[in-house]
Amino acid sequence: MSAPPRSEAAATPQPKARGGASWGSRSFGRDNVKLKLLASLRGEGALVSTDRAIPASYELDLYARAATRTASGHLEGDFSSIAEVEDPAPAWRLRLSDGAEIEIDLTDLDGEAAEFESRGAVVLDLAAG
Repeated sequence: MSAPPRSEAAATPQPKARGGASWGSRSFGRDNVKLKLLASLRGEGALVSTDRAIPASYELDLYARAATRTASGHLEGDFSSIAEVEDPAPAWRLRLSDGAEIEIDLTDLDGEAAEFESRGAVVLDLAAG
C-alpha cells in the first residue's frame, strides 16, 4: 500500500492537542484563568512557632487566580536547629517586618534557606493592603 499523494495528506485534518500549557497570547493555567502577581514583599522578619523565633530575611510574592489568593516565597536564615528534624512542621508563621504574621507551610528546608507557601485570610489581608 502506498502513501496518499502529497496534496491529500496535507488536506487530512490533524488532531489537536487539548489542555496543557500554551505560551504566547493564550492563557496558561487551569480553566484559562491567569495567575496575577498582586505584590512582592521583601524584608527582615522571623520564622515563628510556639516555642521559638528564628530571624530570617524573606521574599514573599502574593498571587491571585480568580477569587483565590495565595503566597509563596523564600527565607534565608540559620535554620540548622530545625533542618535536621524529620517533621519540621509545627505550625510555622512568618512574622513580617511590620509585625503582621501569616501561617506558612515549609515546602523545602535546609540549614540556611527555606521555601514556603501560604493561603488564607491573612494572605487576603496582605493582598488588599
